[in-house]
Amino acid sequence: MGFVTNQKEIVKIAKECELNFLTIVNNIPQIKKKYLPTKENYALVDNNISSSQYDIGESSNVAQISQTYMHTFPQNKEKYSSICEILSVLAQVSIDSAKRSFDIDVHKTINNIRKEINIKELQFPRFWLPTHKDFDKEKINKTLNCPMDWLQNYKTSIPQKRGIPISEFVNEYPTPRLEATSKKVIKILNRLNFNVYDNYKSVNVYEADYENLIILESDFEDCVKDLKKLKLGTKYKALISWLVSTTFKASECDIKGIKQLNKNKCLLLRVLYEVSPETVINVFKKKGRK
Repeated sequence: MGFVTNQKEIVKIAKECELNFLTIVNNIPQIKKKYLPTKENYALVDNNISSSQYDIGESSNVAQISQTYMHTFPQNKEKYSSICEILSVLAQVSIDSAKRSFDIDVHKTINNIRKEINIKELQFPRFWLPTHKDFDKEKINKTLNCPMDWLQNYKTSIPQKRGIPISEFVNEYPTPRLEATSKKVIKILNRLNFNVYDNYKSVNVYEADYENLIILESDFEDCVKDLKKLKLGTKYKALISWLVSTTFKASECDIKGIKQLNKNKCLLLRVLYEVSPETVINVFKKKGRK
C-alpha cells in the first residue's frame, strides 16, 4: 500500500524522516523455514500468521504506553526509548514468524516488559478510552502526558471541501426513453444482498461467514443473467452512463431504489462490467480532469 500526496508539508517531513531517523534492524538469530507449495504448508503458514496476530497488536500497544511514560517521565527517557525499540523488533519477529523461526519467546518477552514498565501501577493515557472498546475508566491515569491526548482534544476549523463531481469522469449520452428500462434494471440490481456484502467485508478473513458469501455470489450471478436477458443493445451505454451518474449523486435523487444502490457502488460497477465490460469502460472518459 502506498500513500500518495502532493501536499508540500507532508512530502518535506517525509524526506526529513527518511534522512534523519534510523530504521530499527532485527538482529535476533533466526532459522529459515522451507515450505513446499502444498495445501498443508499453506495452512501451516496461515496458522502461524494467525497465532502471531495477538503479539503484533500487543507489542504496538505496549510501545504506545512506553512512549507515553517517556514523555511523562523525561528523567527515564533513555529507558523507555530503548523499550520502544525492543518492542518494534518483537513486532517484526511476530510478522515474520510464518517465514522463519527466532530464538526468542515473543509473548513471554512482552509480558516481562509490561511488568518492567509497571503498567499495573502507572496505568493508561486518556486516549486509551475512546480507542479501546469497553475499557475500564478506572485504569485511566489523567496525569500522564501523552501527545495522542493532545490530538484527541484538538479541534480543527478546516472547511470541508466538496468532492469532484461525477460528470468529470463519465461521458454523457442522449437518453432515449429509458424510464421503463431503467426501472427494470434498478429492480434487478436491488435484488443483490448489499447487507450481506457489507457484513462480509467487515469480518476477519479467518472468521468469514461462507454461507453468506455463497448467497452473495448466487445473487450476483442471477443479476448478471437477468440483465443480459433484457437485450439492451445500443441503449446500454446511455443507460449505464445515467445509472452511474445518478447512483453517485444519490443524495440529490429521489428515484426509488437508487439510494440502495449507492450503498455499494463498487458492487454495482462489478455487475454492470460483468454484463458488458467494453461498454462500461467506454462510458468513462479516457482523459482525467485538467
